[in-house]
Amino acid sequence: MKILLLTDHMHKGGVESHIFSLALGLTAQGADVAVLSGGGALADELERRGIRQHRILPPSHNPFRLLAIRRKILRLIRKEGYTVLHAHTRMLALLLRGMRKKGVAVLVTVHAAFRVNAPLSRLCYWGEQTLAVSEDLRDYVCKHYRVPAERVEVIPNGIDTSRFSADTILGIGAEKDLSKRILFASRLDRDCAYGAELLCRIAPDLHRAHPDLAITVAGDGDALEEIAKLARDANREIGSEAVRLVGWESNMADLIRKHGIFVGVSRAAMEAGAAGRPVVLCGNEGYLGILTAARAKEAMLTNFCARGCEKANKAALREDLLFLLSDPDEARRIGLDCRALIRSHFDIEAISRHTLACYVRAHPFPKNASLAICGYFGCGNLGDDAILLGLLQQLQATAPHLRITLLSGAPHRDWKRYRVAAHSRKNPLWILLALLRSDALLFSGGSLLQNITSKRSLFYYLFLITLARTLRRKVFFCGAGVGPLLGESNCRRVRQALQQCQWIGLRDDASVRYLRRLGIRPDLLHAGGDLALLLAPPSPCRVNFLLKQYRIAPTRRLFCTVLHGGTEAAPLLPLLLTAVRTVCRRLSLTPILLIFDAEQDSSVTYAAAHALPAKIIHHTQASDACAILSVCQGVLTLRLHAMVLAAAVGTPSLGIPADPRDEKICSFAHAVGADTLRTEELSVPILTERIEAMLCDRERLRPILRHAVAEMQKKAAKDLANIVQMIYNNNSQNDK
Repeated sequence: MKILLLTDHMHKGGVESHIFSLALGLTAQGADVAVLSGGGALADELERRGIRQHRILPPSHNPFRLLAIRRKILRLIRKEGYTVLHAHTRMLALLLRGMRKKGVAVLVTVHAAFRVNAPLSRLCYWGEQTLAVSEDLRDYVCKHYRVPAERVEVIPNGIDTSRFSADTILGIGAEKDLSKRILFASRLDRDCAYGAELLCRIAPDLHRAHPDLAITVAGDGDALEEIAKLARDANREIGSEAVRLVGWESNMADLIRKHGIFVGVSRAAMEAGAAGRPVVLCGNEGYLGILTAARAKEAMLTNFCARGCEKANKAALREDLLFLLSDPDEARRIGLDCRALIRSHFDIEAISRHTLACYVRAHPFPKNASLAICGYFGCGNLGDDAILLGLLQQLQATAPHLRITLLSGAPHRDWKRYRVAAHSRKNPLWILLALLRSDALLFSGGSLLQNITSKRSLFYYLFLITLARTLRRKVFFCGAGVGPLLGESNCRRVRQALQQCQWIGLRDDASVRYLRRLGIRPDLLHAGGDLALLLAPPSPCRVNFLLKQYRIAPTRRLFCTVLHGGTEAAPLLPLLLTAVRTVCRRLSLTPILLIFDAEQDSSVTYAAAHALPAKIIHHTQASDACAILSVCQGVLTLRLHAMVLAAAVGTPSLGIPADPRDEKICSFAHAVGADTLRTEELSVPILTERIEAMLCDRERLRPILRHAVAEMQKKAAKDLANIVQMIYNNNSQNDK
């Protein structure tokens, strides 16, 4: 894999240091890496280390210069054979628009919250895959630039923890001297220099308490003269040169080792933490204070920039620095905790592997087979979106050369989200074209073949099976559910249609038994698992971000309820709410309500939120629903996929079928060891007792859930792999 990293210049700064470390880390992973930039000290250092540099004039608003840069990039793709273009600035990213047609993967990293307006939000290009260095920047680019959240992945800054180590170059005997040395390092531009300004202003107060204090300010920029004046004023009041400005320092590792305390934000703060120095997060965007284990989660959400925290002020900074200066042993312990944090979450080796995996996923592999996918997708149901996302992630991992066409209720939205061809599931012409362009048709999702909710739904899917077989396309089911079916004639139609399929992968044993009773050949039936279980697990950082976004304290113990807006479930609502209110009061739980189908469930959920009261959480991303469920103590649900996603993250659940004739919830609960109650069994005392029993057994149930889910994941992945193999085998036979 040949990778080209693109940036404006490689002089100095956090972004440039990130690219420097990433280039070395990717090279250590075996990738062929080059950098295109306007040059600089870091570019020269990379060149000395054997990493090729392509020099350009730094981008400007001159259109002729931009066109010249774009032509150079195209020439490099043609001559050097780069397969991945990874831009780190908006201007260079804009020049990469359309490059995917050249057979290269285009990725863009978001490093900061840039100025935004309506024209810019539409003009900017964020690649086929967007990377963000923190969760708040992921949210920023989704909100302001309308980038689908499914195409944005968080990959934080990587730090070379062997280079930024806890060793001191002054020797062990100098540790006490280091404890009185404070370092601030950053670009000294007006949007970055507030921490340096505050440090200079409080220097006389700090010096009166600690006469041997020394403060170093490293960096340069358009605010350098202002900071220099403040430093001179402080030194004049102190009577000695206690505050020194050293300009930009290329060897940050050595500079950090010469100091015992660091003040600043972003990447420089991470490097100081990696070197085992206590860090005070203080910058233009906010003040978080001393970086401790308790504050680590909040710091990680903003790339250690303290965005959204209280405004930095002299009093808070003075108090924290006096605490560290007065207790060197405690400062040293905090520094070691900082190093442990950086090593466990931000080591450059792990970050480089993660980035390489993104390159592979984003690469436009040549397609040699095609598959049309159909289900209840794009219709606003979070459970079906979870199935689709799990299906696409697994197909991308096992069959990257497979061309996918999706029949969706929201084709434009799903094309933007998943970057697969998407056509309207309601337009007969598009359906016909999708099948003509595909080698096979795959059905996945919920209980597609049923008529308990609508006859039209059953006839729609039966028609698609018949049309596909008429066009001589193979038909497969994977992770599907079947039934209930009402009427002998409908059972006969389903039996005739399914006998024409090549593979019927079912998500639960109840569907297998049902089709056996219906007379389907046993060799066609395969017990698998729900494809929503194949979703990647949520990251702890994403979980913390969502809790902060919904203003839920991490210490709160949450209990989640998922309601159903169907008419059959309406009589259950008062009973359910009474039981939930009782349990939450007895066990000191905070109730929350999660919406899975906005169209059907919103009204009943908002009514329940007012009655409890409870906070409503409404997501358009299945992965975020997983994240919320992962921190809940338990789940009471009337919807199947709330139970499925809860099981996937090891959270126990109690399921209640909204319709007594529907066996889906009971069947899945039996398979994973979860609990269920039928409507005829319901009463407030019984429901309260069962919820409390589930919560008390939480720790015992978690390993049972994880084991059952792992087995179902293997079955689902195997089902999908077998189907892909059959598609390719069929293509090979046709070629012969």
